[in-house]
Amino acid sequence: MSLTEAIEIDGYEFTRVEYQKWPELEVPIYAHQAATIDTYESGKNILLCTKTGSGKTAAALFPLIKNKHSAIFVYPTNALIKNQLINIYKTLTKILNKKVHILNKSLIDTSDIESSTLSESDISVHVINREVLEAEGYSEKRGEIIQAILYDLSKQTIILTNPDTLFAILALAYGEHLNIVRALWNYRTIVIDEFHMYYGVQLANIIFMLKFAEKIIPNAFQMKIFLSATSKEDLAQLLTDLFEVVSPTTNGIYEEMEAYPALQPVRLNPLLLVEDLPIGGVMRIIKDIEENIRKLRGENKNNKEYVPCVIIVNSVIDAIHIEEEIRGTCPDLKLSPYRGLMSKFERKIEDAHVVIGTNAIEVGIDFQCSFLIFEAGDASSFLQRFGRIGRHKIEGHTPTAYAFLPRHVYESLSERKTITRDNFENLINEYYDIYPSYSDFVASDYGMIQAHVFTKKLQKLLGRNREVPEKAKELMSSYILELYKIFNIAEIRRKRIERKLKHRWFNAYLNSVSFRSTLPSVLVYDQREERWNRTPIYETEVSTALAKGTPCLPLTRPEETFYAVMKKYRPELKAKFEDLPMVLVENYDYKYNVTFETIKTHNLYAPFVCEESDLSIQRKKQNYGFGQLFEGHIAMFIQTEDYLCTDWRTKKFRTDDGNRLVVFDGDALLYLFLLDIKDEVKTGCSQKTIKTGNNII
Repeated sequence: MSLTEAIEIDGYEFTRVEYQKWPELEVPIYAHQAATIDTYESGKNILLCTKTGSGKTAAALFPLIKNKHSAIFVYPTNALIKNQLINIYKTLTKILNKKVHILNKSLIDTSDIESSTLSESDISVHVINREVLEAEGYSEKRGEIIQAILYDLSKQTIILTNPDTLFAILALAYGEHLNIVRALWNYRTIVIDEFHMYYGVQLANIIFMLKFAEKIIPNAFQMKIFLSATSKEDLAQLLTDLFEVVSPTTNGIYEEMEAYPALQPVRLNPLLLVEDLPIGGVMRIIKDIEENIRKLRGENKNNKEYVPCVIIVNSVIDAIHIEEEIRGTCPDLKLSPYRGLMSKFERKIEDAHVVIGTNAIEVGIDFQCSFLIFEAGDASSFLQRFGRIGRHKIEGHTPTAYAFLPRHVYESLSERKTITRDNFENLINEYYDIYPSYSDFVASDYGMIQAHVFTKKLQKLLGRNREVPEKAKELMSSYILELYKIFNIAEIRRKRIERKLKHRWFNAYLNSVSFRSTLPSVLVYDQREERWNRTPIYETEVSTALAKGTPCLPLTRPEETFYAVMKKYRPELKAKFEDLPMVLVENYDYKYNVTFETIKTHNLYAPFVCEESDLSIQRKKQNYGFGQLFEGHIAMFIQTEDYLCTDWRTKKFRTDDGNRLVVFDGDALLYLFLLDIKDEVKTGCSQKTIKTGNNII
């Protein structure tokens, strides 16, 4: 680790205007927020790209409240939902003077929130996701509860959810009836936040969900608002082609007032990152600022949104090791981890001296902090993480960031003493990778296969009746034909796509498909978490547990263990046991290679359906017997050099002979698409500027 002189990065101001078209709004708002209201009222779909901390959520909220429209807000993570629930409440009550009824009070600390009763409120705000339904004891009645919430429109209603839940609703995963889908007709507006985070199959699912709802459900999602802190030309073009989005225009339209300093100046300390994150270097920084951390915590002890120091790293294992090091060196500092491989019920920042996290806090956790220590692997991640600091003014203290940088970025910054925020962001975008969205996947053969998921699910449901309504047949047919027309898919391609839909692997994919195409999970009983007096049971992907967990021993009575532990640590929750295997873990480390083997011979680039009798999962040549978890999923072998064609977001696994890799479900579809454009992909891969983890496990 090498340290150069600190660089002063300027703050950033946003223009404010007095919006006179809405007398109920008594305070100035940002110009882009005013423009969003006017664009919405013109009936146009919106793409709003502005900096982190610029009030994008309020920009989407204002036109909805002004026009009394109910809406669904979709966020990529549950952490972001939790944070935005509080932000939306504050916007509605403090800026718009509305009385708000919050249904899901168990999700947040409500000590500072005065939730009105439903009868006296102006607006209802609800959260619908698996975490909330489980916490409130609705695991077995998810469909009924979701349906009841969606249909209850006695007040203007704002629903906060994630794309996984919305996908499950539209794919009829919450019950074999259409009532829950029909309930969406009450929500003419949908807001998709952090849109830049979706890629490949996820991006296709978002697009086709919107198109499917638009076609099948009258009035649903007629207005669409896409929000992002990162501008990507290919995504903007895709949204323009599909939904005719426009970006709100502000220049010269509104009478400007004094600009508001939304982002504070930040002092950045560049640190040279030679290879792996130097945990010793992180600890030296902590020791240097330890006294300031204690002092600032004491001065802000009543501020629940304040954390003196935040550490964000790429690896959950690094986050665990950093926590262990700080506990050993500075035992009186209160630490709050915010990462994977821990119970979601233990993720909180209140009263902490230091928060240690991964990409779980990259978006959405709007805290106030004085010190930020971080690394990043791509431009978007860097700017999102850097955007966690300087969002709020801390009296008497200049926010200070420590960034671990690859050599060429470090050298570019080492000569500078000051830089504007715009120039700093441009430099980061120039020198760091920008991970692809694979937006071309949407219009590919395999993207169209993804589009067929919703119609095939609906056809199966309706096919159980003796007669399928002709109107339903027409709607489903017109939905697909409309997509074919939008993407200029000629007849020869249509026939090719239809042939793929008849393959055995497509029927298996249809039954196991989910929004993110995540791998099967196991429950973990984590004795390390138990030693730290945190809820020691959580769910994680089986591959993660096997690759990093020690000793990772299967437990014989998982249900009995689950209820005993949850009763001890979280008796207030009505959590229900999911029928999953449970493993015992004492610690995590970078330790094991997990490999997949099949008894049968399967060709390269030929998807096949996983069978327990065929597939085995091994660690150190030991068969772990979790093949039943993959039963019915699709898998595909690829060549080892193909790992270069994707980044860490796509999960690739070794085979025992080392000659091939295996990918599953949506990742298999993405690789089939990449195979079709292999020459382009290889050219793009050779131009990468930064070596990042390839996520071969």
